[in-house]
Amino acid sequence: MEQSLMKPSSGDEAAKKRKADANTYKAMVNETYHSPHFALLAARDLDAGDSVTDSLAYKLENSIAADPNVRFYILFALAAGAMVVLSYLWSLFSDPEWDTHDFTSAVFMTFQVLITGGYEDSFQDPATRLLFFCMIATGVTIVSILIGLITDTVNSYMEELSSGTSKVIEDGHTLVLGWNEATTRVVCQIAFLRRVFLMQNETWERKVMWWRRVLPSSPVAARPVVIMNQTMEKTDMEAIIGSAFSARNINPKRTKIGRDVIFRKGDPSNNHDLVRVRAHKATSVLVMMNSVDFEEQSEGMAIENSATVRTVLALRNIIYSNGDPETAHLSFKPDLRVVVQLSATCPFMHGASFLAPLGHECLYPQDITKYVNSMLFTCAMKPSLSRVIMSLVDFQGSAIRTRPPTQLFAGKDNQLGWLIGKTMREAQLGVCWGNGILIGVDDEVMNMPHENSLGELGIMGDPDRVINASDHMIFISPTSTPKVDPSLDTSVLAKEAELYLPHASTGSKTLDPAKMVPTHLLLLGWREVWTKDPNRLCQRVQGLYSDMPVLEGSTVTIVNPMPEEEMAEVLGSPGSGFAKQGLGWVTSGGGGSGDGKVLLLHVSGDSTAHATLEKLIAEPDTVFNTAIVLGTSYGQDSGPISSECSDSRVLGTLLVLRVLCDKLGMSMHCVAENLQDQTSQLFLGPQPRKGEHADFINTQAIVARSLAMNLAYPQIWHALEDLLRDGLGTAEIEFIDCGHLGLEKKEARFGALQHVLSPTYQGRALAIGFSDAVGGFQLCPPPGTKIKFDEGYRVICIIRRV
Repeated sequence: MEQSLMKPSSGDEAAKKRKADANTYKAMVNETYHSPHFALLAARDLDAGDSVTDSLAYKLENSIAADPNVRFYILFALAAGAMVVLSYLWSLFSDPEWDTHDFTSAVFMTFQVLITGGYEDSFQDPATRLLFFCMIATGVTIVSILIGLITDTVNSYMEELSSGTSKVIEDGHTLVLGWNEATTRVVCQIAFLRRVFLMQNETWERKVMWWRRVLPSSPVAARPVVIMNQTMEKTDMEAIIGSAFSARNINPKRTKIGRDVIFRKGDPSNNHDLVRVRAHKATSVLVMMNSVDFEEQSEGMAIENSATVRTVLALRNIIYSNGDPETAHLSFKPDLRVVVQLSATCPFMHGASFLAPLGHECLYPQDITKYVNSMLFTCAMKPSLSRVIMSLVDFQGSAIRTRPPTQLFAGKDNQLGWLIGKTMREAQLGVCWGNGILIGVDDEVMNMPHENSLGELGIMGDPDRVINASDHMIFISPTSTPKVDPSLDTSVLAKEAELYLPHASTGSKTLDPAKMVPTHLLLLGWREVWTKDPNRLCQRVQGLYSDMPVLEGSTVTIVNPMPEEEMAEVLGSPGSGFAKQGLGWVTSGGGGSGDGKVLLLHVSGDSTAHATLEKLIAEPDTVFNTAIVLGTSYGQDSGPISSECSDSRVLGTLLVLRVLCDKLGMSMHCVAENLQDQTSQLFLGPQPRKGEHADFINTQAIVARSLAMNLAYPQIWHALEDLLRDGLGTAEIEFIDCGHLGLEKKEARFGALQHVLSPTYQGRALAIGFSDAVGGFQLCPPPGTKIKFDEGYRVICIIRRV
């Protein structure tokens, strides 16, 4: 439930808000409880309870999934146990005068009988021998039949275990419902998050003294992951995730399939199947039903996100019916977060939301695709931005993370809780971390709204905001517990910064008007959502020039097969944000510097065709600086195309551009989307400008990493969302030329840059890394790192302009 942004409330106001939210939670529970079809979970579903048999079967199945040889270990243990027991009984009851009376001989005798089926040489009469033979044969036949029956029973049981339909016996686990192209990447990100947590506690000291172990920054890092979907077999899921783990060098000692990652087959929108995977006992739930959404929509289902909505409603019912209104809160997980991946924007999803007993929102719906489109256009003006953002949301390296200030050591004296009571400005400049950068703060309310217009919270918020014990600190680090560098002296860094402050300016985008030329951009492809809502395209075009000057005569040329008449109808529709001007269209009313200056043109043709692009690029009056290459185009009404087809289209278009640009001797910055990881390694495109690289927006990777980060840290999702979206007043990543900070051809320590940027931008900017003259970059270097800022070096910053 989105709420309007307010300044931090007083203690009385906060208490009233919590009481009101708690009453809302009770109202939601009562709504479920008093439904005419309501029944308590324990009463209506036998699988809601746990038995010893269920627990043993669950552990056995997971053990076999983790190591297929476990079944042979069990058989060997049972055989060895039986032999020991029978040997003891033989030594106990056999005639003392026999040679096999002692235990050692009894073991030998028992082993011989079990292997051969019996042995006796005292019979001399042929008839007696024949009778003894018949007895053995009869016994062997009976035993063989018995063995066959037992084998069939065991095989059936093993097949049932392999099918992934048994109950899950977990509490506080992470639950992934559904499967799509991003699922594998999400599980890998969770494995990286687990690795950071486990490595922090792998020292002998913390293994022995458990009370000194580092607490997990998120329950996702410490608990098993259970994945359930209805479209794939358990063995197929295990094989796919196992292959991904090997490719990403994920150590099975830390995250092992069958022990830490568990697979089940079932319908995520079915109440009974949710009970069997303990959805009502999970702490973190991720809904990924997009594939089923698309299938149902292709069958004529009018509503978008249909399967996703059903799954959310089923989850809500399961959680709220786990007890009567007076006791339901006792079983409610206080850290519950339900992250929902949407197939399209869903304005009514919050109607199915539900609150925790303490009043905070538990449902976090996400439509990441709109931010992917935004990044495609933003990267056109900010080369290398995509690589920086991809790194910041990747738990494998220096990523955005969060912890309460009560769990963080900081300050030159390495004090726990040092941050509490400090302003953000004081904390950012005096934190003394050797492997972390403090970039923001969020309050205890886990649903900060999008409209952070005053920039008080989130990333690079109000520098004078005082940190409270209940806040969540947002920082960039390779670990969830940044370490204080005892050798770091912030006063020395501040003194060094005084050498550069007189030469620093906020004009990172200031250009000499005499040297400015119109920019020309190619947009190759189309999104069907722009046909339905052309204002989204208008927002993307306005975002291109939202914070930089632009000359009249600049153009954006769209190339796709849409007929000219239809394109005119789309752009001219009410509310599109476009106005007709000459041969094209201009944006209006967005407040950006490009309004009325950037002309949107359309060429009807195949954007992958050599002839179409050759005619455009060879035009002498227009030199295209940048090309945005999409994997989708006009006319794809049959649903999403495969990742192979989408990436093949991108690779083919880039090859055409490469041939044409080489022929004309021109360079071009290309921004392309890809769905498969290897596409960015396979591509051959036009020669980029000096110090630049092609930007690839890995759609599935961004979706997966954003979902994993939201699942791990829902407290700061809106702060991260603020960084991903474009617009005035949002936090953004910028590349500032070292000359604008008075650093060109000088050597400076990275920590000194914070003391240059913070006062220059009134506490609203910090350095998070730097890039060199050939396009390489480093994020979160130690503050004492000395950097020689040669020509072409840029400082990577996070800035909020309010």
